[in-house]
Amino acid sequence: MDVRLDDGMLEIFPPLRGEPAQMFTVEAAARSTREHPAPPVIRPTRTGIRIDAGQPLRYLLVRVPSGVTLHADVKNGDIVAQDVSAPLDLVAHHGSVRAVVYGYAQARTDLGDLSVSLGAASWPGTLHFETRRGNVTLWVEPGVAFRVRLHTDGGAIYTTFPLRGRARGTAETIEGTVGAGAPARGVDVRVGQGDIRLLEIGKQP
Repeated sequence: MDVRLDDGMLEIFPPLRGEPAQMFTVEAAARSTREHPAPPVIRPTRTGIRIDAGQPLRYLLVRVPSGVTLHADVKNGDIVAQDVSAPLDLVAHHGSVRAVVYGYAQARTDLGDLSVSLGAASWPGTLHFETRRGNVTLWVEPGVAFRVRLHTDGGAIYTTFPLRGRARGTAETIEGTVGAGAPARGVDVRVGQGDIRLLEIGKQP
């Protein structure tokens, strides 16, 4: 599923309790009662479904089933995801991303903060988190093994995991492995100007 929103907040949630597990829902709200934007356009593609909202909205809400991967791109506005099991790929060009998911996600923004809590014990490949200007906070479940690379050009890095890094001028970098072995899965965080926090869920930061 691909979601494109020009202006407004994108909210991503699982299906409501009692709804069919494979049913998706789209809901849009205007910024005021005086505005009457065109409804989002929903159309099938060769790989699934695409939702386009080209006019400014107060919010666009999408309920996504657990077995569907969602790619979201918001030009101007925040993305909020809560209690979702579906894999997420989130881009907010001018806005922040806040996600608490049962599965896994990756996220990017040009100007804004990223705050992501991963509930998955495993994921395929490397998850990427990037912001040109903003802070990144990432929570990971205890006991998960993964490779990690954290880098900020101008900021500080803090982690509750036993990792050590290096600093050069205003830049800091941490590279290493969390947990036993050298698993195929990884986490890559890159920040232009801002701080990085990699935290274990349940541990006090």
